Amino acid sequence: MRPAVIALLALLRFGVVVQGDASSNYTAQLLSSGTIKLGDWQAAYDKAYAIVQTLNTTEKLSIITGGSGGNFSALDMLDSSTNPLTYYYVTTWPAGGAMAMTWDKSAIQSQGSALGAEFRGKGINLAYAPTLEPLGRSAWCGRIGETYGADSYLNGAMGGSFVKGVSSAGVIPSSKHFIMNEQETNRDGTGSGGGGGMGGSPSSTFSNFTIAVR
Repeated sequence: MRPAVIALLALLRFGVVVQGDASSNYTAQLLSSGTIKLGDWQAAYDKAYAIVQTLNTTEKLSIITGGSGGNFSALDMLDSSTNPLTYYYVTTWPAGGAMAMTWDKSAIQSQGSALGAEFRGKGINLAYAPTLEPLGRSAWCGRIGETYGADSYLNGAMGGSFVKGVSSAGVIPSSKHFIMNEQETNRDGTGSGGGGGMGGSPSSTFSNFTIAVR
C-alpha cells in the first residue's frame, strides 16, 4: 500500500485542476471534493489525507521534492531500466530495444520483477524506470536503445508489463522521461522555446505513457 499512499500524497497537495482549459466537469481540489468514488484507492487516500493533515508547508514541499517530512522518511531513488546504477556486482539486463524485439510481455514482466528485487535488496524504494521516451523519431536523440521502440503501442505494452514486474517486487516504478524529450542536445538547459508548441503534438506522443499506466 505504501506506493499508493506516496502517489496520492502529491495529488492531495496539488490536486488543483488548471481552470483555463477545464470543462465544467472539473473542479478545484477534485479528490477532496468528496464526489469521486475511489473504490480500491479509498483506503490509501484516507491514509495519505491523514498524513498530510499533520504536515506544515515546509514538510510538504520537502516530501514532494524527495526529502523527509514529519514522520515520513525520504525515499531512496535510483536509475536505471537495466540495473541499479552505480552498484557493482549486479545484473545488467538487455536494453529495452532488445527486450521489445521478443514481443514477449511475460518475459519483460519477469525482467521487471527481477530488477525490482535487486533494487529492493539495495534499499532502493523507487526506480527511475522504464524508459518510454524518446520514441526515436529523431536519430540524433542518442537514447533510442533504452526505450521499447518508436511504436507507441508496443512501447506502452512493454512498459506496462515492466511496471507490473517492478511493482510486484515492492519498488515504485517511475516511467521516464518527459513527454517530447526527443533529443540529448543541451539537455541540462531550459527555456520557453523547449520542444515547441504542444498543440500540434500527435496523440501517439502521449499514448505510450497512457498505455503503460493502464
